[in-house]
Parts: sequence; structure tokens; C-alpha cells
Amino acid sequence: GDGDSLLTLALSDHGRALSLIDNDGTLTSFEPHTRRAIGPPYIHPRQDSVADTILRLDHLRYSPDGSRLAIGWERPVVLDARSHRVLARLPIRRDRFVYDLRFAPDGRTLFALLALPPDRGTTIGRFDVRSGRPLGPQRHIRRRFGWVTLLVTSDGRRLVTTSFEDRATTIRDARTLRPLRRWPVGAEQAALSRDDRTMLAGGRDGSVRFLDLVTGRVRTAFGRHDGPVVRATFRADGRRAITAGEEGRVIVWDVERGAAVETLTGHTGRITGLAVSPDGSTLYTGARDGKAIVWDLAGARRLGRPFITGPGNPEQGPRYALSSDG
Repeated sequence: GDGDSLLTLALSDHGRALSLIDNDGTLTSFEPHTRRAIGPPYIHPRQDSVADTILRLDHLRYSPDGSRLAIGWERPVVLDARSHRVLARLPIRRDRFVYDLRFAPDGRTLFALLALPPDRGTTIGRFDVRSGRPLGPQRHIRRRFGWVTLLVTSDGRRLVTTSFEDRATTIRDARTLRPLRRWPVGAEQAALSRDDRTMLAGGRDGSVRFLDLVTGRVRTAFGRHDGPVVRATFRADGRRAITAGEEGRVIVWDVERGAAVETLTGHTGRITGLAVSPDGSTLYTGARDGKAIVWDLAGARRLGRPFITGPGNPEQGPRYALSSDG
């Protein structure tokens, strides 16, 4: 970006466009492989008050086909993803703001979490992507203010909302927004696997749990962050999950084993965005240090490449020799 604190980032589903938004409202987009800019910067109003007060924003999203970008906060809009021209405005009252956004898989509906004036809670709303108009009334999902995470299933028929304060995860009908099932597991941050079966629940204490949304079974992962989990995502194949903690570390998890397999460090400020490329080989992170970092998850493009030497990889280490040609 331009050096300001980054609020969040978004990667298109096809992996060919990455967007960053900072605390003065500047949106910049790039081609991830070439780092070349896409379109001119777009200035979204009223972001300057965010950095020191709101750290849970996840209000930047690409549509599934990558043609549109939605931005939340106080004056939410839908942009053309390449020209950054405004295509639609979401008509919300000036005393509330959108802090989480998700497109439906068909790209025609936008789901939004809205924070109401002090102590009036959170509502969820549906909006038409082309016109910005509301699709039915908003529904209260929390009567007092507290952060809620919003997830959408791959078929678009269900929504999942989870709240650490409520210690609950609710599965909802995507059209009526009514609750269908509730599990007594809440999350500070959450992510949904591509098969819609597993939800990662990141805790305020740094713990990571995996909730089976069909059976309600919970598995607690081995390892944790030194502080609240602030971002979470899954790799497309569901075998790996990635979380960021308030302490600035990124942890890669083996989902089946429920174990940390790698820790990544590099940011000097709180991490505010995570995104994984469609092939699962690359991770993008953004942070309040004003930087976005591109990470090699596959392990083949690093300066150093770790490898397994045999069954169990014993702690005492193998005997080894290095060939003369390296």
C-alpha cells in the first residue's frame, strides 16, 4: 500500500487479484504474481477512525467471479474490481457500520453484519449486489454489542454465525436468516472448510478448536497463540488451516491431527488479513505495520527448505554427508 496501517486484505477466488485497504480508506489492488497495480487507488470515506478503535474488521471481499469488490464500514459500496468504479451503494443508516461481508456463491447476494449504536447489538442483512437494495428486513442476532463472525456455506443455502461472548455457533437459513441449529461453541475468529463440515474456532485465549458442524464434536488442537486469535482461514483442500494471533505469529495447522506444523513470523504489527491462493501453495498476510507479506506454504520456493529424513525423524538426527556438487 502507501505505508499506512492495513485494516484487511482480500484475494479473488481465482487468485489473480489481491486488494488491501488501510486506515485512511485507501484501497489498492495488485496482480499477486507480478505485484503490478490494478486500476487506480480508491479512497473509501471514514476509515481514519478505525485503526485505534476497531480491530476486527473483515469488510473487504471479492465476488466469486472476481468482477466486483465490496467494502463495508460506514458507507458500504460495491466496486468494479478492475476500475474501482462504484457500481452500487448499500443504503444503511449513518449510525451503524458494516464490519463483516460475504458474497453468496452465485455472486448476486451480499450478506453483511451491521453494528448498531452503542449497546444495541448486531444485525445481519441481505443485499442485492447489482442495486445495493436490501433483500428483506435485517435480523437481530445479538441484542448487545459483541463481535460476531459470519461464514457462508459453499452452496449458499446456509450461514454460520459464531460469537465468543455468546459461546455459541448458529447455523442459519440463508434466505430467511432464521436459526436452524445451535452448538455451544463460540469463537473469537472462525473459518469454514470447503466441504462445510468443519469450523475452526479461534479463542480469545489463543486456543484453536475444530467443530464438526454435523455432529457437534469438538477437537482441541495441540498448541496455541500467545494471545487472542485474530484471523483464520482454511486451505482449499481442507487439510491445512492457518491462524494469526495478536502476538504477530502465523500458525499452520494439520487439521486431521489437530497439531501445529509450522510457525511463520515476519510482521512487526498486528496481523489484520489472511488469504490463501486457490492451489494452497501461497499465503498472503497484511498487518498494521503497513506491509503485506507473501509466504511460500508449499516449501519449494524458500531460501531454506526443510525435509523429512525418515520415519519419525529422530531427535538425535541422522548421520549425513553432502555431495561435492551440493
